[in-house]
Amino acid sequence: MENDLRSKKEMLIEEKITEERIKERSSKLVPLTVRELNDLDDVTITNPQNGHILSYNSTSGKWENGAP
Repeated sequence: MENDLRSKKEMLIEEKITEERIKERSSKLVPLTVRELNDLDDVTITNPQNGHILSYNSTSGKWENGAP
């Protein structure tokens, strides 16, 4: 019985922490008004083709489209 009460108490504490983290993080969210990938500062799309994927280029610091 004591273990059951401890488990329930731990669950409530964990739930409270999670709720506080969500509230904390949601206050930092801003609306995103991007209509195309190329509108993002860290994305470069050139001559898109069917089957292209985005891959990260660490030299340019951008996501770029290209063949897989």
